[in-house]
Amino acid sequence: VEGLAHLLTALVQNRPVLWKAFEGLAEDLLAEADDAAPLRWPGGLADRGASALIGRFCLAGLRETRARLQERPGRSANRLLGFSRRASREDHRLQEEAMRLLYLIPGWMSRTEAGRREMARRREVLQAGAAPGTEVEVWDVEGGPASIESITEEALAVPGMLTRVQEAARVGVDAVIVGCYGDPGVDAARELIDLPVVGPGAASMLVAAALGHRFAILTVLDTVVHPLRRLARDVGLDGKLAAVRAVNVPVLDLARDREGSYARMLEAARLARDVDGADTLILGCMTMAFLGEDRRLAGATGLPVVNPGQAAVKFAELQVALGLRHSRQAYPQPPKPTGVSGGTG
Repeated sequence: VEGLAHLLTALVQNRPVLWKAFEGLAEDLLAEADDAAPLRWPGGLADRGASALIGRFCLAGLRETRARLQERPGRSANRLLGFSRRASREDHRLQEEAMRLLYLIPGWMSRTEAGRREMARRREVLQAGAAPGTEVEVWDVEGGPASIESITEEALAVPGMLTRVQEAARVGVDAVIVGCYGDPGVDAARELIDLPVVGPGAASMLVAAALGHRFAILTVLDTVVHPLRRLARDVGLDGKLAAVRAVNVPVLDLARDREGSYARMLEAARLARDVDGADTLILGCMTMAFLGEDRRLAGATGLPVVNPGQAAVKFAELQVALGLRHSRQAYPQPPKPTGVSGGTG
């Protein structure tokens, strides 16, 4: 009963309209407890009459919610009334729907059967690392580049990705993870939608910064070294960046020779540790991250290794659970209608 009282008080203080769906339940539970002990409201107020007052005041709201659920079967009260998942552990048990995360690959992976299998595998990997109650979906971008290994390919990926981001917002996704380590289009996506948009590059750097004094990023080719240094500067962590080391294996070749790729990663990791002074490592490519060699690499080097896919999922879960999103002061909405796939500046 006391937990319910705290929940109702928090709802009243933050979003009164959300209070309504709980009132029928409150009346029933408080009526059962009425003979046992006074209701302990936060702040010390004890009042057995509170249950009747709550019930009479908000029973109409409960009836309205039930009617709306009957009109739209398959939708929970949480989704219909726009309930947030910012709640505490006690609140979370009352929520009927899983947290829904989208991992959006800014390339056209589904164009081949092998690509579709890889998308399904990546979803399984991300799902395995997600918290109970989180559902992970994986989408891609039709017409996007096969891989992203340059600033040019990042730019080509963004228009289609922004279209998909807006689609995700319409279908009820709770947060979007951009599935490229360079975080292409993350800032633009934050301008367009109100959902949390997580870049695995920034998320992994923030995690690495909490684990040591200087981190190194292991990536694919020299063509992405400068963009990743710039990303570290944008995140505000260039002072903690020891090095960006390329393994000189293209994205599409990483999984073709897994042992060869791992050997290159280990070589670069040891150089980052012994020459550059890094005490923490990050896998700076999503395909590299999905090889699943981070723990093996950590064991061989004695350093923490941050997997950007796992870091991004946890960052997304954290923001949704806390009810946080990007600042509109930092990411204001575009001042005029914008055609995502084209238009003039």
